[in-house]
Amino acid sequence: MLPAGVQVTAIEPQISSTGEVSIRLRVLGDREKTVQLVKNLEGSKVFVAPRLANESVQLADKSRTQPQPQ
Repeated sequence: MLPAGVQVTAIEPQISSTGEVSIRLRVLGDREKTVQLVKNLEGSKVFVAPRLANESVQLADKSRTQPQPQ
């Protein structure tokens, strides 16, 4: 279900007043692979109407990857 290279960073279940359970997943990974996760959920008999609600790009912190001048 979860493609290689995709990490779940948060799981937020919400229960409505009618007893329906919604689960919000926050994930990190390449866009292609996260879209594949949604497709995998769509093919599941357990999850109803999965959808991508929001996405954002996280840029690498260059201060960590570049050597500091001495």
